[in-house]
Amino acid sequence: MAEVTARLAAYASELEYDTLPQDVVARAKGLMLDTLGTLLGGSRYPAGRIVTRYVEGLGESGACTVAGSALRVSPVAAAFANATMSHCLELDDNYNPANAHVANVVVPAALCLAEEQRRSGRELIAALVAAYDVEGRVGIALDPVRLYARSFHPSSIDGNFGAAVAAGRMLRLEPPTMVQALGLAGCQASGLLAWVTEPSQLSKAFQIGVASRNGVTAAELAHLGFTGPPHILEGKHSLFRAFGGLDGDPGEALLHGLGGRFELMRTSLKKYACCRQIHAPLDGLFKIVREHRLAGDDIAGISTRVATSMADIIDNNELPSHNAQYVLAVAAYDGRIEVDQLGGQRMEDPRIQALSQRVSVLGDDELEKRFPEQWSGITTVRTRDGREFTETVYYPTGDPENALSDAEIEAKFRALVRGVASDRQADDIVALVARLDTLDDASALARRLARER
Repeated sequence: MAEVTARLAAYASELEYDTLPQDVVARAKGLMLDTLGTLLGGSRYPAGRIVTRYVEGLGESGACTVAGSALRVSPVAAAFANATMSHCLELDDNYNPANAHVANVVVPAALCLAEEQRRSGRELIAALVAAYDVEGRVGIALDPVRLYARSFHPSSIDGNFGAAVAAGRMLRLEPPTMVQALGLAGCQASGLLAWVTEPSQLSKAFQIGVASRNGVTAAELAHLGFTGPPHILEGKHSLFRAFGGLDGDPGEALLHGLGGRFELMRTSLKKYACCRQIHAPLDGLFKIVREHRLAGDDIAGISTRVATSMADIIDNNELPSHNAQYVLAVAAYDGRIEVDQLGGQRMEDPRIQALSQRVSVLGDDELEKRFPEQWSGITTVRTRDGREFTETVYYPTGDPENALSDAEIEAKFRALVRGVASDRQADDIVALVARLDTLDDASALARRLARER
């Protein structure tokens, strides 16, 4: 078998827009709009405000827009800032097979260089498809369950490779140079699950920004002639040996279906502002509450079963978005899960605190067999008058099998950017994404993310 790094690099460099099926193009546009919503929306939250101040303090100038601001900076700085703010709301996409957030890493990496290099919308779409295909396969081969067991964060480790491909496409790297970009991306790969102990979501968002920044750095250095290890995905001292303790050739997982199975078609979009693993329990809870007309005060207790390997990541953690006890309790009272509920007064409500104490999370070995392809949940609600209701959800809202409609994606975008962008600006962004494949210069989209004067 030919070297897998070289084969992936060749695919990433040579994928042509004209070969993409229309449903893949449509999905790329939906992911773009969804990500721009999380990005612009995140610009007004602490992570977005702080990272904007940080890149402003660097004192550099450039061609690339920092969303929600008037700043124009270098591609590296823009990718870091925009990716960080896009992840701080916990509403970005989730690529189920690798347990990774992909779009909020690769979209900022591609968009900043599309703006600087004035690339077409078709090139931007092809870059997203290629980035998903490479990052997704790297993530599957690394095995997210194995990474979580070793306290590594798949999104930030895998994301270095997706960002390098996205940026490399915008720089039109040839296959040999893309090999170098992948090698340099691997040399920077990092990310720990320690963020679950930090309640503000800042360190989790930071790691996404770092991955996007690293990928752009790798592509730009490779473009200038800097070299990296050419066999980063195979051979001794490979990525898989470092992060997974794996020896041997990962070629099958990395190359299976390449060019025919498009990974962005396997990604999920979020309806609720919390860890993806809590979405199936939420769907089950909301269905029970709706069908049996229950109020929060009617509930004596809630239990939910999820894949065994994911129970720890949502069980009573300090990070509210990854605390199933809090999320399910506040959902029972409010009938929704949005960003404003992940802090402040809602967390101090004594009724919610009391119900949180009566929520349990259990690992389920049968659900583990379906993971990570399915992020299932079995939720049981016990009422104060002695009734008990159970709902099993295998495909939570937003999964490809239970997808958000185009109208729902647009509505989510508009809700997220309200207060940051005017109605006219939101209209313009929606229109630009809809006709992205007709744009000769995609910098028009990037620049519309700037704060209006």
